[in-house]
Amino acid sequence: MSTSVLQLPCQVYCSRFSPNRAQQLVGFGGKDGAVYVYPFEDYSRAARLEGDASPLTALAFDPQQHRVVGGSDSGGVRLWDVTTEQSVRSFDAGHKSTVTGADYHRYTDFIATCSRDKSLRIWDTRKKTCLQSYKGASAPLCATQFSPNGRWAASGCAKGVIRLYDLVSGKQLNEFRAHEGAITSIHFHPEQYYMAVGSSDGSVSLWELEKFTKVFQSNPLDTPVDAVHLYGKKLLLAAYHVLRVYDFTMMSDNTAIAIESPWNIIGDLTYSSLSDEAWFVEFSSGAATMGRLSLGCGKDVISHPVTSMGTPSLKFSSVWKVEKTPGSAGNTILKPQQQQNQQVCADTAPTRSPEFLANSPVEDLLGSSASMLSVLRRRLTHIRVIRSLWARDSPQALEYLRRLCVDKSDCGVLTDFLMAMQHMRMKERINISTLPDLLDLLACALNSGHESSLLAAVKVFRSMTNKFRVKMDEARRFATSLRTVDAGVPEPMMQRYDELSAKFKSVAILVYNLHERKGPVGEEVREALHELPNFLQVE
Repeated sequence: MSTSVLQLPCQVYCSRFSPNRAQQLVGFGGKDGAVYVYPFEDYSRAARLEGDASPLTALAFDPQQHRVVGGSDSGGVRLWDVTTEQSVRSFDAGHKSTVTGADYHRYTDFIATCSRDKSLRIWDTRKKTCLQSYKGASAPLCATQFSPNGRWAASGCAKGVIRLYDLVSGKQLNEFRAHEGAITSIHFHPEQYYMAVGSSDGSVSLWELEKFTKVFQSNPLDTPVDAVHLYGKKLLLAAYHVLRVYDFTMMSDNTAIAIESPWNIIGDLTYSSLSDEAWFVEFSSGAATMGRLSLGCGKDVISHPVTSMGTPSLKFSSVWKVEKTPGSAGNTILKPQQQQNQQVCADTAPTRSPEFLANSPVEDLLGSSASMLSVLRRRLTHIRVIRSLWARDSPQALEYLRRLCVDKSDCGVLTDFLMAMQHMRMKERINISTLPDLLDLLACALNSGHESSLLAAVKVFRSMTNKFRVKMDEARRFATSLRTVDAGVPEPMMQRYDELSAKFKSVAILVYNLHERKGPVGEEVREALHELPNFLQVE
């Protein structure tokens, strides 16, 4: 266990970890209305973000850690740029009472705030207006969080009720009742369909979100639960001087490990997978304590009374999929990783100042490794989302891939998909309605210039021309006969054939442009051109 104490210039009302473990930051909301940003376990302040005179009671970082949103005791909401230390936008006409929770959307410029005025609000940071407002709560709200796929927002109130809202329909999706005290913490599992909820009644509940059922609730402690956190197959619960670790293989108070902890009232809790540590921050008046607690340290494990029979092993069968979310132009599929430089948590942390890191070759090497790990994790996340979408709605999977290509987020994901498309089970999911989207992806891959992408794209194009050769010939003959009968009558069949034929032809031209290329790509191209049907012959 290691801790460091930081003296702040004023009394602190809230604290929050940033999302990136590789460059871990901690934000503190001050009584003076400002946000103080520090590197984790470092004494050199990274930024001071000036606010109004009202104490700051809630804050959250954006995924890139470039911006911070904060809510105040007066109900105001403000957005800052961490680099310039300037206020970007103020959302004054919003809450009528203290802002108690805030969260930043992973894929868009949206933020969520909840308040003692019983409302949950969704804001577009590009504007000053409130995008959505949910006022169904019967008690002041205490906590909020977006789901990992960005489609849902959850809020918890002082009466122990959790409400889940669908941001696409703008309606309440479900309501969960399990606690007698106020909700103190909400955390979605980053990969699986589970949500953990902590309460001032001293218990934690775990909810499965495919069927919206409670799968576990702990016996209450003598003190409130301050924070909960889900990762892998573990659930962390932080309360007064204790950290409980629950294992999904047997959710029970009987099998949970209790670790003596240095905190009184924890401010925020997160987890580092590389070091297998719980990272925490707590504050009291003008002092803050940041530290690490090893989850594999046997000497800190203590016994505790048990009365619960427990819950059987939980199943991990579902992965969060990126779906639709509200926008200024209507409901559109989320652009995965809209910011090209967005990093997925790399789970390493600097223990010294940024200036020192910049001058250390060893740290540069570690940073490069962390960046590579970030890229691989991001790619794995994309592949999991695509796999989930493909099994349920292949057009959405193709649309997700298309947006990746437009954003140029990760060409490797498209290459992996096209390689998988060479298997028969994948090919069977492609039909006339989804073929245009697939041809767009082939065009993107053929324009990439990457050897592996080119080879995979040509192979898929070759198999698609063979698969749809007969149907395209039939459509061509049918369209020709319609033109002969009445050239003045617009027929959907004719238009569909013309559009699909044009897409096929444009991809065929891209393939033809590679016919003089050497190596495996050139060989595959020449084979594909030799097999082209008449309607796709390129001169």
